Order: sequence, then C-alpha cells, then structure tokens
Amino acid sequence: MIQRSKKTMTTFTQPFDCLSWPFNWLMVMATTLVWPLQSAFSGLISLFLPTTYELNKPHILLFRRLILLPVYLALVVIFAPLGLSCIPLRCLLSLLRHPFQYSVIKTAYTSAWESHVLSSLEGSQYKSYQFGVATANVCLLPEFLARINNISHGSTRARTTGERIVVDQFFYAAEQNAVFGLSGLNDDHSKKVQVHNTFAAGLDAHFPQLDFLCLQEVFDWNYNKILRKELHKVFPYIIHDVGITSMKSNYFLFNSGLLFASRHPVLKVDFKCFSTSVAQCRFTSKGLLMVKVLIGSELAAKRKVGYIFTTHLQAYQGPHSVLCQQLDEILKWIEEFRQETKDAKDKVLFDILCGDLNFDNISPGDKENREHAVFDVYTDPCRMFPGKDHDWTVGTEFKQIFMHDPSVKSPESLKSSLNDPVLRHRYLLDADINEQSMDTLVKVRLKTDAMGNLLTFPSAGKRRIDYVLYRRDTPVDVSGVKFITRLASLTDHLPVSMTFSVKF
Repeated sequence: MIQRSKKTMTTFTQPFDCLSWPFNWLMVMATTLVWPLQSAFSGLISLFLPTTYELNKPHILLFRRLILLPVYLALVVIFAPLGLSCIPLRCLLSLLRHPFQYSVIKTAYTSAWESHVLSSLEGSQYKSYQFGVATANVCLLPEFLARINNISHGSTRARTTGERIVVDQFFYAAEQNAVFGLSGLNDDHSKKVQVHNTFAAGLDAHFPQLDFLCLQEVFDWNYNKILRKELHKVFPYIIHDVGITSMKSNYFLFNSGLLFASRHPVLKVDFKCFSTSVAQCRFTSKGLLMVKVLIGSELAAKRKVGYIFTTHLQAYQGPHSVLCQQLDEILKWIEEFRQETKDAKDKVLFDILCGDLNFDNISPGDKENREHAVFDVYTDPCRMFPGKDHDWTVGTEFKQIFMHDPSVKSPESLKSSLNDPVLRHRYLLDADINEQSMDTLVKVRLKTDAMGNLLTFPSAGKRRIDYVLYRRDTPVDVSGVKFITRLASLTDHLPVSMTFSVKF
C-alpha cells in the first residue's frame, strides 16, 4: 500500500490561471515528442493481447501479427532515441504543471444556448430549471491496457463516444417541458415530482439532455484530444488532463482519468489526490475533482451556483480497506472546498457527487463501503436502503468476456438484452462479491444449473458501481434516473444519468 504525500495536493481555485504560454508550449512539445514511441510500444504489446472478437477470427489475428509486428518493431527502434530523451523533460515539467487543464471553446450553437438560458433565468416567467447530469467510465486507456479489459481501437472509440453523446443532445434528448429545460412552477411534470415523489427510471438507449458530463478513465493524451473535439460541439467548458504527476503520486505515469464537461460557466476548480492506493492504482493519480459552476448571471443579486464532484475510487482493493479511506477523504475535501468557495451572495441550487466508486449496494464484501457516512450526506436515488436496490436498477459493470456478443453490440440490442433477467446475468457482473479481485471481477464464470441453463437470482447482473448522488440539504427534485446503453461496445461500463429540477 502506498501512502501519498499530502504535499502533492496543490489547490488551484481559479481555472483561468493557466500555465504561461512558453511553459505550456514546452509541455505540449515534450508530450508530442514522446507520443510516437509510446504509441508504437503500445501497438507492439497489443499484438499479443487479442480481444475475444479477434480470437474468434484467427486468420485476421495472424494477418495483423505478420504485417504489423515488423512495422511496430521498426517504429520503436526509430523513435526510441527521441522519445527516451524527452521523457525526463516531460517528468520535470509535470512537477510544475497545474493539476488540470481548462478548455473553453464556444460555437454558434453553445453561445446561443447560453444566451437563451441567461435571458430566461433573468425573467420572472420561470420558477424552476431542469438539469441533466451523467457519469460514464469510458475506458480510454492506452491500447495495450484497454485490451486487458477486452476493448480495442481507442482512437475510434474516443471519437464515436463523443459523437454518440453529442448526437443525443441534438436528436434524442429526453422530452423537456420547455426549450433548453426551462419549466414553469405549475406545469404537470413539476406537480408529479412534488406530489408523488416519483420519477422515470430504468434503461434507455440514449442520453437525456445534459448540462454536465463526468467521465472516468480518459487516461490517454491523444484519445483525450479526440474526445474533447467532439464534446466541445455541445459543452463549451471542459476540465481535463486532471491529476498530480510525481514519483510519489503516480510514478510519473497516469493522471486521474477524470474529465468534466459543462454547458454552464466554471467558477472554481480544485483537485485532490487520494493519499492511499494499492495494486495498479498506485500508477494513477486518482482523486476528487471539485467544480463550482455558475447558473445564470454573475451579476444577479443572488447568484445561482451549483457544485459537481466527480471521482474514481480504487479498483480491486483485495483485503485492504482502501475504499473507505478514500470516501473519508472525499467528505473532508468536499466540506473544505465548499467553505473555501463560499460566497454570501450565492444561492446553492445543487450539490452532486458522481463517478465510478467501485463498490455496489448489495455484495457482502461491500457492506462497509455502502454504510459509509457519505450516504448520510448524499442520497443515492437507486437504493431503497443499505443492501437493497430498487427493482428497476441494473449493474453497470460488464462481464468483459461477453462484451463482443452480437446481441449487445448496438445500444438498442444491449437495452433489449439487459431487460431480460437471464441475459442480464450473462452480460453484467453479479452483486455477490465477497472480496474484490481480478479473479472475482474479471475471471468470472456464468452460474448455470445441471442442464447448463443460466441461473437467475436477486443479485444477478446487479453490480452497480457507477453512481450519481445528490446532497440531502439542497433543493433537488429528481425527475429521472436512467442506465444508458448508448455506448454499447465502446466501454465496459453502463453510463448513469440523473435529471432533476430545482426551484428558484
């Protein structure tokens, strides 16, 4: 178990206080010069890590190895001198960089959207606003590491992931009560939420209209760039390349993998790196990304703001109690961030905590985690009580070996399969984990009867490790919680979305 020095936890509360351009240029140059060697090495190793799809097509696998093996070997030899010589420079610059990058790109569409919302919120005809937030682990690791998760072709997946999310915002967004999610106080939908305290829930093949998008495992530098290019078509404000890089925090290897995209302006940002991690997570800078966003006008007498916190906890903790320690730190950092960014003129509309928490609400081995104090502060709309989820919930982590089955390759077919309890057991991990390990979570076998038929049981396909939580003391009315199949075949997780309205 590695104890990370608290000295690496640096605060940057102003996202606009970016690196000076010469420093930024040097960092980009060093990363760019290392990338060809890194990419060639990853491609070389990937030839010996076939996915189940490739194993079913041995002639293609053989052809790839015969053709690409000498090519990748030659590229490694060619780029090794330049790449290796630039690695020390990149490591040195990494010690001086901010723990996040902030990108703002506005299009005609996003500018019009923002202007409309701003003018509408300043009017007296609107009394509430409906927001949408989603979280997704997109598994954009370097190619050879993604293949360990039975996924390949990262650049194509990055582009397609962004495209599908963006297309949904234009053509498949959930029906709103008014344009851009603005709604009146007395509309029928608001009455339903307030009086009956019910909301739409279950599986959906498309993302709803989103104000905020929280992603995990956007580790690869090149895939990050490809994904952001697509997301900026809808989300003008993106925080990416998040993490603290040093020998103590991540051995100069992978950042946190967190990415935050928003339609609304960002006011404050901070990132804290977990002090404790084990196994493969020692080589990443996992932690908590904390963001304060502006809703409406900065000049309003009572400025409307919201908080979004996103994280990715320890995976495969084994016999260690790392997850609870990380949850302790999350609660501590959230309270500190809220106090540090508190302003007397602010009206806090919402406080959302989301991400890949790597434990579920049912498994015996996760009892300590699901009873953590974080659930006294935040509400999980998917749980009835500790140890029991609502019947409409499904797991969010795939059994990776079956990811390439034809019946789950498209969003619609995946949704259909997961609506079937038997097939759900085939494709999603079961919530019966006693100890988190590669053997229990990756090298899993289907449970069958004596005749070889798949078994169904209450926790089958119910390992739900991706969460969207809301703070209990904020005026949030949940109107929908959905498990999204839109990224079928692109990642080994199901995204989760929550729509909610807030009264002004």
